[in-house]
Amino acid sequence: DLQITVSGWRKWKTATLSWGRARTAVDIYMDGVLIDTATSSGTADYRFKDQAMFKVCEVGTSYCSVNILAQ
Repeated sequence: DLQITVSGWRKWKTATLSWGRARTAVDIYMDGVLIDTATSSGTADYRFKDQAMFKVCEVGTSYCSVNILAQ
């Protein structure tokens, strides 16, 4: 389960990602690029410009959340 809250204004914004219920650690992707690896549940903040597409996948698998557009 991936949820995103966006804050900020103008060009630079912050996406607060929240996820849980993964069976393993997760890889975090922004715009199709791996940007971080984290525990099986948690939250993290990522800055982006204008808009970005996020998803999380269980490490080493193709079991992923849906893509979520933050803008």
